[in-house]
Parts: sequence; structure tokens; C-alpha cells
Amino acid sequence: MSNAPVKIIRERIKLHLADQGEAQSTLQQCEQAIAAYESVQTRNYIPVTPINALKPFLDKSAGSYPSSDKPRGQDPISLLSEIISNPELEITDEGISKIIASDVFLDYPLTTVATLFAYRKNFDLSIFLDTALAKTQKIESEKLSPIFWDYLVAFAFFKYQQEPLLPSDKSAKLGHIISEVKKQHLERGIRFTREALYSAIKNNIAHNFENIVKDCVTAKLHADQFAIPFYPVNFLFSREYIDNLLKQTSPLKGMPVSEGKNNDQCIITACDQAYFDRYFLKFLQKSNLKGWDLHIHCVNFRPNTKLLHQASEEYGICIHASFETYRLSTHGDAFGTWCATSRFWVLPSLLKRYHRCVVSDIDGYLKTHLIPIDTDPGIYSHTPTKSDTRLPWNNIYAGNMLFVSNEAIQKLCSKMAQFSHYQLIKNIEAFPKVHYFDQAVLLSFCTAYNIPLQYVEMFFEQNDVKNLAISKTR
Repeated sequence: MSNAPVKIIRERIKLHLADQGEAQSTLQQCEQAIAAYESVQTRNYIPVTPINALKPFLDKSAGSYPSSDKPRGQDPISLLSEIISNPELEITDEGISKIIASDVFLDYPLTTVATLFAYRKNFDLSIFLDTALAKTQKIESEKLSPIFWDYLVAFAFFKYQQEPLLPSDKSAKLGHIISEVKKQHLERGIRFTREALYSAIKNNIAHNFENIVKDCVTAKLHADQFAIPFYPVNFLFSREYIDNLLKQTSPLKGMPVSEGKNNDQCIITACDQAYFDRYFLKFLQKSNLKGWDLHIHCVNFRPNTKLLHQASEEYGICIHASFETYRLSTHGDAFGTWCATSRFWVLPSLLKRYHRCVVSDIDGYLKTHLIPIDTDPGIYSHTPTKSDTRLPWNNIYAGNMLFVSNEAIQKLCSKMAQFSHYQLIKNIEAFPKVHYFDQAVLLSFCTAYNIPLQYVEMFFEQNDVKNLAISKTR
């Protein structure tokens, strides 16, 4: 199924280009495509990166002219086109400086910052921020959308995240950047909703967690669009909203879980066929699962029962499964988020069977010796430490959680399953991106119902380094 937001923005770009004269060179064609993205996104933003939106137009331009006509890296427009069309490209400080110092940044500020954000690990963010903030004063107001300012704050967040400073110092430095942004915001009529979002990010860095969710809920009041790095703010909810929705919806029916139990503790994971084929055996091989049962929630497939039986015999563990069919749109992050969140829909049933349940990803392995034992009933997660800096919706690692059961925890998890199932269906239909939905809902519930999260070390280790080219398109 096609990616609906990408399809929409490409149609808008195509219509915009239809009004332009025919390009006389590859360079001009590239510039027309970049100008089209800038125009349509400034007017009506859709959270789609330039890398995703412009690929067919820049690929087309690359194939329409002789290679000798394409001036690779010789000028800023050409360089910007290259890094948009080739996410695997390694970019240098020199290349960034060339783009920022040129008229490209002045003419296409949103396209430039959205593209460079994908390469933020490749250049000096201090120099970039100083230059960008200085040059924004030369750009006409109508050329700077609120999304542009979101990206500058996001750049600043990641800059200070990397620095070995105390949380309070990081917060103060980010606050200085936000003050500079707000000064230009207010001059250009930016709504207060963004002030609430930026305040939440600043306070999260300082570990002032008390009003984080409240500020994020305030940021959603006018249903504004936010830049892709801040898009998960849409999935943080107030206690009032959660309670009202729970009253209006029915409890989620327990998903049938196959029989079997060898231990009083269980590991829960979820995946589709592709992830199962790629990671299941690696997960068993690298994790020491002695003393644990394993539950796999299977989305859109049924694993080979012979393979499960052989694995159970070889590793000496009880393996059982549950199944569901996912029929909603697979645009954006929808399918991956569905799989990740579905783990929490089988959790209530398994908490009635097991005293301790670990919710884990499958694309890695577990260091089970780091999972605490003899723990009181509650929810345990890798929450921020003194030196840890995160965005608000990343305060809980959803693939590194321990639930120790009692009646109160079972009831809370049943409510969370009911809410997240209904809300995810609603959000998949309404929002182009739903990444970090599960983490945001977990944080919302723990905040709303005053559930203290107990700290636990990272006991999950990822197998594969994330594909950089893929991450740049997110």
C-alpha cells in the first residue's frame, strides 16, 4: 500500500512544477524541485522529509541530462540536491558551511534545515546554529514557517544532548537558544502552543518532569503541525482525556494465548513474518532465557509450529504465541508502531498468568542477568539518569520494561491496552506519522495515574545498527 502523505506531497510538488517553465539544465531542474518543496511545505506542512518527497524529481533530473551536465558538488544547490537524493552520502563541515553561507539557505530555509537535520551527526552543530540564527534575521517573515523554528530547536537539543554538562546547564543553554527563537517567533506571530512545547523539552533536559505532559498537552491545543522530530507530542494525553475515552469505549477483549507455562516469569515480544524470520533464532541464541517463558505476538502470520517446537526443545524454554491480522493503512510508521504497541495488548492476559513480565523488542537480545529479581509489584523502565538527556516522549524505553504483577498493575495495564488500541487506530487514520506512540502512551498513563516508574538498567541490546540511510528519511 502506498505511503499516503508522501503521495500527497509529491502530487503537490508536481502541480507546482507544472506552472514553471521548462528547465534548461539539470541544476535549474533541481532548484525548481527544491523551490516547489519549500513553497508547498511553507503553505501547508505535511511531515515528509525532503529526502522522501523529492526523490523522484531529483532522480528524474539526474537521468534527463548527460552526466557532464550535472555539476556535482560545485555549487550549493547541486550539493543540497545530492544530499537529498543520496541519503547514504557522507557530508563534511565544508559542504555544510558552503550551503549555510550561500543564498540557498536564505531562499529555501525550511528545505535546508529539514535536509541537514538528517545529517546532524556529520557536522559541528555549534557553528551551524550560530550561523543559522544570525541569517534568519535576513529572511522575510513569510518565508519562515513555524516548522523551521522547530528544526532549529531540535538542532539545539541534539547539540546539548551530546555535551558532557549537568542537566541544569544543558537546560540553561537550550533556554538561551529558545529565547532567541521566541524573540523572532513573537515578532512573526507564532502561537503560544510552541512555547509550551519548547518549555517541555527544556524542562525535560533539566529533569523537571512534573509538568512535562501537561505542557505537551497544551502544545496540542490548536492542532498545529510540528516538525518531524517533535511529532510525537501529538500522542501525549491528559488524565481527563484518558478517563473520558475509557468511559466511551469498551475494554479490549483479551487476545487468545496458546497454553503452556514452565516458569512464573515471561518475556513478551511482537513481530511480523519478516522480523520473525530475521531475528527470532538470533534472539534465542544470544539471550540467556533460562528460567523464563517466551511469548511471541504474531502480526499477520503464523510461525511454523515445527520450528517453535524445535526451538523450545533446543533452548529448554516454553514458547507460546498469540495472533492478529492488521488491516489498516501501512503508511508512514504505522505498521511498525502497531507491532510495537500490540505487545501491550497481550500484556494484561499474561500478567494474570505470570508474576513478572518483560516487554522486549525482538531485533536484539536480552541480558537477563541485569533484570532485577525479588522486586515489588510495579513498573520498571530505563528512565533518564542524571547524565541522560531525552525528548519528553523518550523518557520510557518501551522495549526494555519489567512489569511485576498485582491487581492494581493488572487493572492499569488493561486500561492502557483499551486506550492505546482505540487511540492508535484513530491516530493512524489522522496522522501521517505515529512513531514513539507506545512510549508516549506509557508516559501519559504513568503521569496521569501517579504510577512511580522504578529505574532498571538497559537489559536489552540491539543486534543491528540502524540503517543510516533509512533513519535519514524518517
